[in-house]
Amino acid sequence: MNALAAAPGEEGPYVAVGVLSSAIQFETNRASTSKLRLLRTRWRESASRFSNLNGGIVFRFVLSPPPQTSNAERRAKYARDFEAAQAEAAQHSDMVFVNMTELFYLCAWKKILWYRYATATFPTARFIMVADSDTYVQLEHLEADLRNTQALIDAGEATEFVHYGLVLWKPFVNRLTLEPAPAQFHAGWGFADRAAASLRARLEDCHASRVASGAAKAAGAGAAGGGHCQSRRCEKECGGTACAAICGQWRSRELTHVDSMHAAPPYMFTAGPLFGLSRSLARLIAADSGPAAWREEMEQTEVVKWYLKRQRVPIALRQAACYPASFDAVHGWWVRGVAERRRINVTMVNTPFQIQHHPWLAFRHGAFSNASIVLHELKNPQSPGWTFAPMRGSGPFVPYARTCGACEAMGWSTIPGNPMGRWRCCGAPVTRRELLQACRDRAHCVALPGSGRRGA
Repeated sequence: MNALAAAPGEEGPYVAVGVLSSAIQFETNRASTSKLRLLRTRWRESASRFSNLNGGIVFRFVLSPPPQTSNAERRAKYARDFEAAQAEAAQHSDMVFVNMTELFYLCAWKKILWYRYATATFPTARFIMVADSDTYVQLEHLEADLRNTQALIDAGEATEFVHYGLVLWKPFVNRLTLEPAPAQFHAGWGFADRAAASLRARLEDCHASRVASGAAKAAGAGAAGGGHCQSRRCEKECGGTACAAICGQWRSRELTHVDSMHAAPPYMFTAGPLFGLSRSLARLIAADSGPAAWREEMEQTEVVKWYLKRQRVPIALRQAACYPASFDAVHGWWVRGVAERRRINVTMVNTPFQIQHHPWLAFRHGAFSNASIVLHELKNPQSPGWTFAPMRGSGPFVPYARTCGACEAMGWSTIPGNPMGRWRCCGAPVTRRELLQACRDRAHCVALPGSGRRGA
């Protein structure tokens, strides 16, 4: 259901921003109802400073009804909190309640419903954005940068299917749990695949070594993959890096990812504090069958079946607000799937790390400026970032000059045969020296101009 329809005279925004929020306390107890309400207040206060509000940009807080529960006390609290949120919506006219139940594994799904709502409600919006409520967004800078992005589309430098935000990589998705690679497999803050490709190569080497070891001693190893790391490369990694844990501890839930990696190569996504899609891509993903199929498959995973049966979040997952924790990377996985099914080339437009996109508050190196767009991790409504960022970023926008090209030619995608190599990438190209360094010690890498090396 939609608690609000579009207000009269509200047609015409260039950008529609959906701010993810909740009417109830997160099931993982990461944020209380009162804190969520205070963050919405902070967002409104920040947005009220901008002259382009409703004209160039419109925002809506995106919420959903609470879940059903047999616990009478919890049910009564949900009802009170939801009634308070509806009263807040009536007062401010900036909240939308989408047609889903607020469940901890459906955070990514809420984005799909926002795309459906926004593309129908704001027919002139060229870009449909998603933001977290614990972010400060300099809305005038955002609109200016998206107009620059539209200019790239109009000039033929970018395709009409734009995925905009801080571009990062995930080395794999777990085909059993549907989780993107978790924190211990972090591939860094770079827009190129160097770290993700190297990590994926090491993990595949460890997996292959274990399979070979398991086959060699089948009588005692059980299923294939039950052996130990034996290759020289894996032994070297066991000397003190992330693979040490991978090679030595196989019963931990987090480390079972090594034997359950999806066959698809590493993929790009955009970081969750603020990202978005061009209207063309938002309409495609809103109508695509992939996200709905993902949701059905997710509900058959062991973790979610456990949760649905007991109506409570497993203790091991309560450190994150949502499951999968990297639900922005789930969104990127969906974009990858849409591109594959529709046979389109997406354009990745990077908002550079610590220049336009600031994942955390910094007062010196990487501090907010007139080149900046978003500051994240303002979970405390009293954080100094809520006043520091507007003060530092209130002047004329300093644009970021982007170069566009095929992602492989730009050096962002270095794995031969990765379909993303054919996509368009807009941002900074990777230098030949950086490419040589990225491909060092890798058996499979793109051909490097002038190096005499060919992808294996």
